[in-house]
Amino acid sequence: MVRTCYVKNTGNTQITLAMSTQDWAPAGVSSQISVVWDREGVAVGPGQVILASLTLSVLPSAAGASFSFNIKTTGSG
Repeated sequence: MVRTCYVKNTGNTQITLAMSTQDWAPAGVSSQISVVWDREGVAVGPGQVILASLTLSVLPSAAGASFSFNIKTTGSG
C-alpha cells in the first residue's frame, strides 16, 4: 500500500529528512511489516514543500492481522 503526503520546511535553514517507526502493537509484528519512504536523507530548503510517498509492506504470514504503530518524521540541520 502506498500513501502520499506533503512535507514543508517551516524553518529558516535547510533540513535533512529522516523517518522511523515506533510503538508497534503487538510488539512482534514489526518483523513482518515494514514502512519505508522515498525521502530519507533528502534536503528541504526553507519554505520548500515536497511530496513524499510512504510504502507499507506486509509479509503473507501477517496478512489480515490487526496492528498499529506510529510514524515519526524529523528534519535536522
